[in-house]
Amino acid sequence: MLSATAVKFINILPGKLARYIPKKIVDKYLKKYANIHIEGEKN
Repeated sequence: MLSATAVKFINILPGKLARYIPKKIVDKYLKKYANIHIEGEKN
């Protein structure tokens, strides 16, 4: 999902950015490709 170059770039970044950027990439990927349906009561 992430290229080797992207991973190296993320490893160079400070801790907070290194958590934020991959999370955004994964969220965008899931919104685009995942077909998630949740049914039932909320807790």
